[in-house]
Amino acid sequence: MTKTFTALSREADSAQAGMELGLAMRKAFGGAAPDAIVLFASSQHDYPALLAALAEESGTDVIVGSSSAGEFMNASRGEGLVSALAIRSDEMKFRVGVGRGLSSDPGAAAHAVASTFAGVGQPPLPYAPRW
Repeated sequence: MTKTFTALSREADSAQAGMELGLAMRKAFGGAAPDAIVLFASSQHDYPALLAALAEESGTDVIVGSSSAGEFMNASRGEGLVSALAIRSDEMKFRVGVGRGLSSDPGAAAHAVASTFAGVGQPPLPYAPRW
């Protein structure tokens, strides 16, 4: 089963925002850590402080995202905020890969990202292709 949870923080202090989001995610998953987080944060935030607090409180360092010029969720939106999607799944595994130099060498950047993939057989997952 795959579960998701969305959260929005209006906290201006970056470390506090990360803690708030991480705690909300743990609560939503019954104390368990999310497997991955997708984060959008205003450029007004201190990203290292935000990410460190979020990783510590949520229990995962599989976090991807970007800065944003406006943050939103279902019925809420604003500027200067942090929005996040947390995912917990026993059917999927998550990894973070970074490809650098996309504009100068797209193939090398794609290869760098793909090289972080664990493969289809490790560990076997219910929907993995069987080659």
